[in-house]
Amino acid sequence: MLPYAPMKPVSTLNIWRLTWPTILSNIIFMLMGIAYLKIAGEMGADAVAAVTTGQRVYWVLHAIMMGLCSSTTARRSLLGGRQQNLGWPLCHTVHTAIFY
Repeated sequence: MLPYAPMKPVSTLNIWRLTWPTILSNIIFMLMGIAYLKIAGEMGADAVAAVTTGQRVYWVLHAIMMGLCSSTTARRSLLGGRQQNLGWPLCHTVHTAIFY
């Protein structure tokens, strides 16, 4: 028996169905950043620097969390629906992120 379930063919339409909410939320958040910069622009250079720094910190943390979530989801798909051992994908993902 294989340690993972055989992969089914994936269509482009199915991928877009899964990804459009994330793409849309990222675009909206970037537009909010532009609005924040517009508002802070009237308050001076220090406010613009603070908004920019906040946006950068958010995107770094967001990228880390998206990486952990997507790799955990990919590793869970290898289990093929088996409900035992559902804790190991996240542990293995965090281990990979820390040590590699």
